[in-house]
Amino acid sequence: MKIFRNKSLTGVAIVAPLLMAVGCAGDRQNIAQTENMIEQRQQEMHEHVPATEVAISNMDGYLEQLPKEAVMVVPGDIETVVENVVQNEAEEISLGSMTDEELLVAEVLGVGPSLIKEQEQDDARLIMPPPEQLVIQFGFDEYVLAENDRKLVKDHAEYLLQNQNYVLVISGHTDNRGPELYNQKLSEQRAQAVAELLVAAGVPVSQLKVSGLAGAVPRISPDNWQENRRVEFVYQDSMLANNQ
Repeated sequence: MKIFRNKSLTGVAIVAPLLMAVGCAGDRQNIAQTENMIEQRQQEMHEHVPATEVAISNMDGYLEQLPKEAVMVVPGDIETVVENVVQNEAEEISLGSMTDEELLVAEVLGVGPSLIKEQEQDDARLIMPPPEQLVIQFGFDEYVLAENDRKLVKDHAEYLLQNQNYVLVISGHTDNRGPELYNQKLSEQRAQAVAELLVAAGVPVSQLKVSGLAGAVPRISPDNWQENRRVEFVYQDSMLANNQ
């Protein structure tokens, strides 16, 4: 029994240092592997740094090329940016042609309802036709307008002021009786009487074209004298009228 114990103790004495040596060697190996992994990660991070810097530089250049309105801003600057956009584009926003974005901006600034109302009014004016009556008749050898005809002229004046893209062509006419020169002058007087009322109501002269045609253009037939003693209105687009 003593011999066995001695041998066992001797084996333990020999194996223990070996196990400790093996364990230490394993720890050193693990530490070495860990250090290698750290160095590898650090190297990978250093390799990515230039690429990241290039990406940031490219992004800065891209943002500089973007319109100011497109650059993202912090919430505290939103009101200022919106106000600047509205001021810069105020001349381009015509009532009646506002986009959904412009209406949204107006609503954010608290002026949406008034602008929308004005836009609706302008839209209504754009689609509203001129006064239905486009002919004013005169008595024999007369060029002074009756009271109801003066009211009609004022209605046309209001329409012209609200639709300044139109030009009103005013042509004076007579019947076919009497000297040609006299009829020419009378037709011009009739057209001019209407034009003067329009100008007095505020219509710019640039929106009017006045002419006298005597009895050259009968309304129905040359023998229908009452119908031919008249002034006629024709509305034209200003660009079309200026090119003629």
